[in-house]
Amino acid sequence: MRHSRLLKLILLVSMAGFMIPVGASAESLQEQPMAFGGKGITNVKQVAAGYASTLALKNDGTVWAWGGNLTTRLTTAAVQVPGLSDVESITYSSAYADTAAVVKKDGTAWMLGYLRYGTFDGVTYSSNNTLFTSVPKQIEGLQDVEDIQFGYNAAFALKKDGTVWAWGSNEYGELGNGQVKTLAAPALVAGLPPITAIHSDGITAFAIDKNGKLWYWGSPYWYYYQTGKQAVVTKPRLFDKLDHIKAISSSGSATLLLRSDGTVWSFGDNYGGVLGRSKDPLEGPIHLEQIPELQSIEELSCSYLQCLALDELDHVWVWGNNSYRQIGDGLQPHRFDHPVKLAHQQAVKVVSGFRTSFLIKKDGTLWGAGLNGEGQIGRGLLGAWGGEEGFGVPPYSYEPYSWGTFSVTKYEPVLEAPRVAVNGKQIAMWSMQIDGTVYASVRGIMEALGYRMTWNPTDKIAVALKDGKEFAFHTEETGGIYKNGQSIAVGKEVYNVRGELLAPVRELGSAFGWTTVWEPERYTIHVTE
Repeated sequence: MRHSRLLKLILLVSMAGFMIPVGASAESLQEQPMAFGGKGITNVKQVAAGYASTLALKNDGTVWAWGGNLTTRLTTAAVQVPGLSDVESITYSSAYADTAAVVKKDGTAWMLGYLRYGTFDGVTYSSNNTLFTSVPKQIEGLQDVEDIQFGYNAAFALKKDGTVWAWGSNEYGELGNGQVKTLAAPALVAGLPPITAIHSDGITAFAIDKNGKLWYWGSPYWYYYQTGKQAVVTKPRLFDKLDHIKAISSSGSATLLLRSDGTVWSFGDNYGGVLGRSKDPLEGPIHLEQIPELQSIEELSCSYLQCLALDELDHVWVWGNNSYRQIGDGLQPHRFDHPVKLAHQQAVKVVSGFRTSFLIKKDGTLWGAGLNGEGQIGRGLLGAWGGEEGFGVPPYSYEPYSWGTFSVTKYEPVLEAPRVAVNGKQIAMWSMQIDGTVYASVRGIMEALGYRMTWNPTDKIAVALKDGKEFAFHTEETGGIYKNGQSIAVGKEVYNVRGELLAPVRELGSAFGWTTVWEPERYTIHVTE
């Protein structure tokens, strides 16, 4: 029998990742996973995948994010990043902590997430002095930028005039200035011809010149394999073993090169099978070889465990380790030592992330597969990962998910979160559609309305205060929502997920006396107090 308060603020318990309301039987829910709906994200131009979150750039110059987010605490569907417009390109660093950079059409470069490189607002940050910011900050001393790339503790900029600039840690000579001294401000990498593309594998920097020649500096891992010693190359050197190079990608200490004739060549550490051939685990540059299965390749993207390639017919090729289902073929964990063409998959861009993979299709939709422990695939649900609880997923393998959606095993469309506008201002927060109802973060809404939020960890009560009004959110089974001490009925479940309360916005507004209006054309729900 329900309490007289009628509120359905339910404590959710985890059954290997399936969040269910207390009192419901697992048997009754096993065949009824939550219906996460809404529309898929569209008009996607570029995607960048980080350690626990993902960014997408739309054709209109807006940037969207999801996962262990850079704009809010957590989202499991794509939300627009506030304060960013007229963006030309996006970049993600997945080294140690999530740092993102965007280049705007005016040539300025901006960062958000963990600032670990450079000077912002007059303050210099480094790997030992970081700042997390959800508000994009412009990189000082940098103009006319074409591209930004990250190493472990250094950053690199390619300018429109073909020059390369670097700043940050210089322990291994990765700044290419002949020294090993850290630089807070971007400085020119001298000795390079006009450059068309830049890349870093962490402690080695690469640049491709306009003639298709490859240059490198920093600490090339192949020196260690050959000599057993850590190399420090402080000035650019020419890689003379291959020419006519169009693009470069890397997976840890493995390097893959795409030539202008559409062939792909690889060398280095074969961890996970990323070299695309059955060879010994460790190989140096003397073993530079072509991957014969790959012909007429247009794009190449490698990451920690896997590689993706796109041929001229828009077919997707995959190889490497599939332990997190990031290959996206729907099979159990396995390893591809040689590239295989994915059946029934075509794309115009491919991106290999940290244990995730993404495809941009011809219609501008974005599809993802792989690790979903922070919602980084953007399917609305949240996989059980790292001891955390899951959300909205069954405890058994339920296609296209596995292990209680620890991972998404097949490519699925990334969902766009319903937009939430509070008192006329769009606010980035965790929001989604569950069984046709728009849910959003209680904290996000209350803070946007000017309430001060406090948390009582002993009694597990969140309290919102403003102008003598008090709303108390009890997150235990016997709790509820109270306004100035009086119980309030919401009428639908209010979910407690990893400390974040998700409430049905229309029902919450009705209970609290707010005005809520759904605008389907803009996929936006408006909340006015």
